[in-house]
Amino acid sequence: MKKRLKTAFALLLCCALCAGLFAGCSSGDNTLNLIYPFSGDVTSYDPQIAATQDDFLIMENVYEGLVRVDDDGTVRPGTAESWEVTDSGRTYTFHLKQGCKWHISDAIKELMGENFAPDVTADDFVFALQRAADPNTQCPLFSSISGIENAQDIQAGKKSVSALGVEATDDYTLVIRLAQADSGFLNTLATAVAAPCNRAFFEATKGRYGLELKYAMFNGQFYVSSELDTSYVLSQNKSYSGPSPTKVTRLTLTVNEDRASITENLLSGLYDAAFLSGHEAAAVQAEEEGITALPYTDTLWSFVFNCSDEFLANSNIRHALCTAFGQADLSKTDYLQTATGYIPPSCMTGGSAYRDSAPNAVYTQDTQNATELWEKGLEETDMSTVTLTVLTTSDMEEYVLEVFQDVQASIGKIGRYGSGDDAQEIDFTMKTEVLSESELQSRVAAGNYQLAFMRFQATSDNPYAFIQSINATAAYSSAGTSAFASELQTLAGRSSSEAELCADCEKKILDTYSVCPVFFETSYYASAKNVTGIQFHAGSGRVNFCNAARTD
Repeated sequence: MKKRLKTAFALLLCCALCAGLFAGCSSGDNTLNLIYPFSGDVTSYDPQIAATQDDFLIMENVYEGLVRVDDDGTVRPGTAESWEVTDSGRTYTFHLKQGCKWHISDAIKELMGENFAPDVTADDFVFALQRAADPNTQCPLFSSISGIENAQDIQAGKKSVSALGVEATDDYTLVIRLAQADSGFLNTLATAVAAPCNRAFFEATKGRYGLELKYAMFNGQFYVSSELDTSYVLSQNKSYSGPSPTKVTRLTLTVNEDRASITENLLSGLYDAAFLSGHEAAAVQAEEEGITALPYTDTLWSFVFNCSDEFLANSNIRHALCTAFGQADLSKTDYLQTATGYIPPSCMTGGSAYRDSAPNAVYTQDTQNATELWEKGLEETDMSTVTLTVLTTSDMEEYVLEVFQDVQASIGKIGRYGSGDDAQEIDFTMKTEVLSESELQSRVAAGNYQLAFMRFQATSDNPYAFIQSINATAAYSSAGTSAFASELQTLAGRSSSEAELCADCEKKILDTYSVCPVFFETSYYASAKNVTGIQFHAGSGRVNFCNAARTD
């Protein structure tokens, strides 16, 4: 997406980071510079197509929507200074603060003219929501705004975007009509999908909106002031006149894929905050009491079958394994729990956790049924020797081996299958191959594996987006499950609640015997010692720095 700059900038970045750190500590010139590590997986500056956790991190700080949501769930004014909810919760009327401005860069002036200085208006939100509903946009979070009147028909191509239930009755009054009441709708309006988009600027970019920094326009507390191979720098937006000004002068998002150095830099104070996995957080908290960490369960660990594999292409074989897997001993850790479905507890629908009301979507262990399915699958595949290799990471190998024990104790004991003259022997073995997580993901993406124990981590709190991330897995979409994508589209076009849609999708995945959920993992947003005020929206990828502070 961005222009790649030469590595000669690395030295410049190092100096910038050091300068930022010392400036933040001394506070002699009243500056506050923060450093936060991320993977640099930024696909666009267009909030309506934001998809990755890093996308959502940036959008949270460079755009301001109609409202904001505090840590305790309290909804507060954003661009809208007040609102009313009428018609039994189906109509929202927002009154925007006049005089809220966009940050106008030199590149925008060059494109739009020196006198281009528009307010943020109601039409910016009308246009943004119309874009999110437009099927051509392919908005990853469409399901979260699908309750707006006519949104589902628009997404299905049955109506034009002008039919969407959003209207600017004047420059600073916005009306949104829902098909049915949604208690979590205000929370949705605080996310990237509902961030404003200026119609004139969008059209002037001629299809390049958000694809480069010069084709992006921000209205939040920060703007992206530079992008390098090794960092993104967000600077304080002095044009911001909303209700939540920031004291942070500069936020450096440094690209760091070395997990070990992230924990070290958090402990040393170089990083002001960081995302940590469960086992990383346990190590950090044991070493430094000053670290504060917010837990949230956003990750699914599951067995993913390669449906193109000669042996695993057989659905009875996959079904047998799914119902033969046992349970691992989780008593030695407090960040793993037995999965109750595919969608993790951090995902929300209707203002509450999806898993709180969703039916379980897991396989029930049944060794007798597994044995019958196994023998049937062996007869269909007609194999005499099978070696099943499971890819795993080093921190998960112990758990994988424990889950294997029941497989070996049941179907693994079958030495012959068939009857009479057709009976034949079967030599079946299972083994693990330990890889780094990046190597494992590369192998799965290339289809070079049989069975992989891998993680799926939520990049937002939208449950349907999580389901889509599973469906996007290369091997899962291969032979034997190719129809699943079209089935998802059929479900998505149906008039139903998001919770019902996701429950149906979970059942569809179960029925393919291609992804077997095993654990949920708790992750942590951690703040360094003496750092306060960073707002972590659990499970959403959104980290807000506008109220951040550092004390001595």
